[in-house]
Amino acid sequence: MTTTAVNTLEILVPPGAESLLEACIAEFAERLLSASGCVPYDLTLRIERPGLWILRGYWASQVEMEAHLAGRELADLVQQLARHSVHLQFSTGCSQARGNGTDGIR
Repeated sequence: MTTTAVNTLEILVPPGAESLLEACIAEFAERLLSASGCVPYDLTLRIERPGLWILRGYWASQVEMEAHLAGRELADLVQQLARHSVHLQFSTGCSQARGNGTDGIR
């Protein structure tokens, strides 16, 4: 299956909360694998920056990615992480530009 859209959630866990949140993040990553149109979801711990997790979803279409982003699973994860003062940075990209041509996987 071809990937045409990607969403990325960078999760910076505060010192001392790593063990508690690692299980939470991994559990959600596993649940997100079953999302419709998801090619895979992957979770990576950045060795060079302690506490930084990258959760990335690859999608067969932008429409499926947007439906997922509007869904409950990701909102539940963000809500859970926000309770622990986690810093989150979110981004999306699409290989098929639309609109003004500024969309695209970067």
